[in-house]
Amino acid sequence: RYLPMGRLQARNKPLRTARTTIFSLLLVGAGAASFISLSAAKPAPKPSAKPVLATRPLWVSAYYANWVQEAGVLTPEKIDYSAISHLIHFHVIPAVDGTIDPVKSITAEQSTAVITAAHAKGSKVLLCVGGGDTETPFRAAIADAVRPKFISTLMEIVTTRGYDGLDIDMEPVEDTDIPNYENFIHELHAQMTAADPKLLLTCAISSQPELFARLSPEFDQINIMTYDQSGTWEGWKTWHNSSLYDGGERRLNATRPFPSVQENVQKYLKAGVPSAKLGMGLAFYGYAWSGADGPDQSIQNVKMEPIEYFTLMDKYDRPERRHWDADAHAPYLSVEGATPADRKFISFDNELLLTQKMEFAKKQKLGGVIIWELGSGYRGNQPDGKKDVLLQTVKRAWLKPDTKVASGSKP
Repeated sequence: RYLPMGRLQARNKPLRTARTTIFSLLLVGAGAASFISLSAAKPAPKPSAKPVLATRPLWVSAYYANWVQEAGVLTPEKIDYSAISHLIHFHVIPAVDGTIDPVKSITAEQSTAVITAAHAKGSKVLLCVGGGDTETPFRAAIADAVRPKFISTLMEIVTTRGYDGLDIDMEPVEDTDIPNYENFIHELHAQMTAADPKLLLTCAISSQPELFARLSPEFDQINIMTYDQSGTWEGWKTWHNSSLYDGGERRLNATRPFPSVQENVQKYLKAGVPSAKLGMGLAFYGYAWSGADGPDQSIQNVKMEPIEYFTLMDKYDRPERRHWDADAHAPYLSVEGATPADRKFISFDNELLLTQKMEFAKKQKLGGVIIWELGSGYRGNQPDGKKDVLLQTVKRAWLKPDTKVASGSKP
């Protein structure tokens, strides 16, 4: 998962054609919508009643990054909490000694601001631990000698600050990490249950389906990061960031199809993760490939970088550049250039794809979806009603009354 707002970093590991303009598809398909310090702080008050949204179909767990909060563009009170069930406050970073990195992590004051705003609207707030490129300190923190202190640190933050649970985001979990990771989750879950049985434990994952099938009784949400699904990796071609399907007859190579949301969801279901505990990803950002102008092209001399939704819309969106891959179910922008290096293929989620993903999640009887990340999808320079069109699209699809409620352990 990349870090936007001046801290762009892309995960560089993979998860494992018909073109038509999408201008009219957007209007029709989307319902006429155009797209730590560790010092103790006084905990924010818990909701006095169960959240109103607890009985809605699916969970919608949205990540909210501390650098977005710090920048002040999307402050906690500006978030539409009626569009989400859970806010995941991103992030605190493990330190190798079992404490938390005091420089890069959420402060106590930031916690209070977010929890107060969300609880007032009936949304639960989880604290995210980890994130992209934090696997080295995370690995040290869950080792046998350090793990008790690390768990104690996390429990102190949750209980003193008033969070409703923890979201564990170790990226990636390698085969050699499995014994320590399993022990970490077992011990953390036991301490959370002893402290407060209502505390939630969730995770964001991109590998090890069998591991998470075994651990599923202890997690309330197991969310697959079904984005960052392609890159300039050896043997690859240009491809969508988070297409719903693999594009049919087109192949990444002789034996492997292009990656897709459907493929990743099926992998975890087949491994034994209960569908009611499984979530899939919605991307409020994209990738710009320089040196190509569409999917399924050579990556020779092609460069790739993550791009926030608000940036790609402000800088690159034009009606004539909009395309829809009807086989893969994915939008993209095709930008012409004076030279081949100036061309751009920009892959992202728009209103049509988000609507289709929500419908897919419901049909698969999944537990919910995750959004990465609210700040990237917020267009602060737009008039009221157009600042968070992606979130409003998710909200409309989420609250459609014709879907049965998915069952789960805790709301």
